[in-house]
Amino acid sequence: MAEEGLGIGFSHYLGLKVLSRMAPCTANELARAIDQVPSAVTRLLDKLEVLGCVRREPHTQDRRALQIVLTDDGRALWTRLQKRGEDVIDFAMRELSADEREQLLFLLTRIRDSLTTS
Repeated sequence: MAEEGLGIGFSHYLGLKVLSRMAPCTANELARAIDQVPSAVTRLLDKLEVLGCVRREPHTQDRRALQIVLTDDGRALWTRLQKRGEDVIDFAMRELSADEREQLLFLLTRIRDSLTTS
């Protein structure tokens, strides 16, 4: 992410990832999805908005709320970050056979699942 030179961190990455799947959504919905407090999500969205990655629009069904919309620039940034992540994973696993990669992903998924169901 540092190569982008945007001063974004892992929480911004997570925010973009979730928004790429569930936008438009409210800031509270995003906060729940990434397990952050609303004030942290407000700061995250402020940064993404300055970068042109998101915009806040009136909610279509609740006049009191705003919905967060991922912009074309935001989608393009997410695509670049996602590709970079895939490249890093491929590089890290370059010495593993296809069977070893499959086994590693299986085990990591089991660990993740055991942590999220406890």
